[in-house]
Amino acid sequence: MDSCGGCYLMLLCLVVLKDSVSQTIIPEHPDQTVLVGCNARLVWRLNGQDKKTSVFKKSQQLYNDRKYKIDKSQDNKVILIIRNVTVDDGGIYRCQMDSADDGENIYLTITDFQWQNGIKTKAVSVGDTVTIVWTYTSLIVAHKIWIYRQNGIKQDRVVGEQNMTDATGNRMMVYQTIGIDGTHTVNFTVRDVTVGDLKYMYMPKLQFSDDCFKYDKIVTLKEKQVIHIYSKTTIIKALPQDDVSFIWYYEYTYHVLKIIFKRYKTTKQIDKVGYWINGVFESKISDIKLMFNKTEVNITNGIKGQITLTFLNAAIEDFDYTYICQMTFYDQKRKSWNIYLQGK
Repeated sequence: MDSCGGCYLMLLCLVVLKDSVSQTIIPEHPDQTVLVGCNARLVWRLNGQDKKTSVFKKSQQLYNDRKYKIDKSQDNKVILIIRNVTVDDGGIYRCQMDSADDGENIYLTITDFQWQNGIKTKAVSVGDTVTIVWTYTSLIVAHKIWIYRQNGIKQDRVVGEQNMTDATGNRMMVYQTIGIDGTHTVNFTVRDVTVGDLKYMYMPKLQFSDDCFKYDKIVTLKEKQVIHIYSKTTIIKALPQDDVSFIWYYEYTYHVLKIIFKRYKTTKQIDKVGYWINGVFESKISDIKLMFNKTEVNITNGIKGQITLTFLNAAIEDFDYTYICQMTFYDQKRKSWNIYLQGK
């Protein structure tokens, strides 16, 4: 009976001792996920005892070096810092007292982070509302976002955390949309775009933890290059044997590379009238004398020009046609404008 009682007492002591040790070391976050390239911070709390402890990964004890930093804080916490984590740093980390074999684990998961953007510039017109979008994939969602802008001379923060607006009339706002597939987008909206907004480059800063930040490439707002082609009238009224002049005007960033003139009565048959390229005009209509002239002047945002095509002694066969002037510019963009010739 005495022997058996001693067995029960020994078993009870072992259970109490084991429970005491497991409750003495408490992990703050038993499961943690950290982004590749950031620092991991694993914390165990020592519950009311100042004992000597060691930290292990698997069976390997860790020491202070370039990769690891192990500290014990004044409030009795064991803190392991793992610098610049890689996928290989994932796994189980254990803190245990040197006087006992038991301890507590923290499971660390390392997840990848990738920016998905390829946009460097975004075209916009003054007065428009524009949204710049940066996309990233990660199992962790950024909990703070800042948008910075730079004009080559200074850099300043435009907008703070997501779902916040700037302090200048609420023209700017940043917010985040979270996808279920791990794809998230940072949206930066600028209302009533000004000329001043076009002078800056914009960059996001994302925060995932106290010392984990990610930056994406700069995006520049660029004013849309709109081709303006027009005429003072879309219908010309004249008589046969009159000299009839078609005048087209244009404004654009680039010079004209090529001009093609066509005409039609029905869209089923379009005839070539003539073309201009490399400073030379050539008529494609026989027995008709055409005169061509082109002038250009520089303006603030590009080129302003005038195209004149004159039919000398116009024949009756030239009437009741729609005449097309198609311009191709040096950036290979094209635009055309029509004028109708009607008999009086």
